[in-house]
Amino acid sequence: MDARVFRRVQRYGCDAATEAYDRGWVPFSEPLTESCVAHATPVPGERVLDLATGTGVAAFAAARAVGPAGAVTGLDISEKMVALAASRAVNGGVEAVTGSRVGLDQRSRETDRDRPGHTDRATANLLIVASAVTS
Repeated sequence: MDARVFRRVQRYGCDAATEAYDRGWVPFSEPLTESCVAHATPVPGERVLDLATGTGVAAFAAARAVGPAGAVTGLDISEKMVALAASRAVNGGVEAVTGSRVGLDQRSRETDRDRPGHTDRATANLLIVASAVTS
C-alpha cells in the first residue's frame, strides 16, 4: 500500500475513534499514563515532547511536572484528538496551538535550550502506531 494512503487511512481511523477513545480507553489507561510520565522524570523548567499524544493525557501530566517554567508539545496524527487536547488546554489555562499538533507551551524561554527542536525529555505512552516507511 502506498505510504500516503496508509497514513490517510490511519488518520481517518484515529479521528473517527476520538470520542470512543476518550470515553473508553483514557479512563482505563490514565493511571498507567501518569506512572509512565513520572518514570520519565520531567522536572520544572524542562521541555517535553509527547509523541502520539492522543487527547493529551500524558502531555498534561508532563505539563504539571515541568510547571510554568517548562513547556510540553504533544504531537499526534489525529487532528480531532489534537483539537480535543487543545480545547482542554485552553479551558485549563494552558496556551495551545491547534492543527496537526498541539503545543502546551506554558512559557516562552529565552535560552540556548529554546532553539527549535530542543527537548529535554520525550514520552510516548502506549504508542500504538503502524507506520508505513518508505526509503
